[in-house]
Amino acid sequence: MPILLKLFRRLVDYFTLGAGNASLDGFRDFLANRGDRLIIIPDTHVTGFDTVVEVTGGRTVRLTHPPEDLVFIEA
Repeated sequence: MPILLKLFRRLVDYFTLGAGNASLDGFRDFLANRGDRLIIIPDTHVTGFDTVVEVTGGRTVRLTHPPEDLVFIEA
C-alpha cells in the first residue's frame, strides 16, 4: 500500500524526536502542533492535517480521507 509523502515525512520527524520510542500515541498531537493546513476538496473545508489522520492501537496510522481529496496549503 502506498504512503502519502507528507505523512511519511511527518512520521520520520516524529520518530526522530521520539528517541527510539516506537509508539504512535502522541502522533496526532505532534501533527496538531506542526500546524500543517489542508483543504478537503469534497467539503471545501480547511482544516489541520491532524484531523484527517487516525491512529489505532498506538501502532497503525491511516488517512480518514483518500489522498486525492486532500490539497495541502504550503506557506
